[in-house]
Amino acid sequence: MGLLEIKAFIKSVSDMQYADAILVSWVDNRTSDCCSWERIKCNATTGWVMELSLSDAIRVNSNDVSDGFPIINMSLFVPFQELHVLDLWNNRFEGWEENK
Repeated sequence: MGLLEIKAFIKSVSDMQYADAILVSWVDNRTSDCCSWERIKCNATTGWVMELSLSDAIRVNSNDVSDGFPIINMSLFVPFQELHVLDLWNNRFEGWEENK
């Protein structure tokens, strides 16, 4: 569920013309294994998420940044107790909120 919340956030701050192309393997389906989703690596023993590679995940129209760049809510990552690598490179975050 935490991964789907991250996907929803990324889609909400992205340009809507790209919405259908964002993290397409991340689906709300009980038969889908999140460890096989794009941009995720899991611990082989526990099955918990160890790495999230979200570089360039936010898609914006470079001609329209009138609303400014997004602020990320870092509490989105609290559920990931075994997260060791979080790659947020090149998403142009303006800042972050620790808790929301």
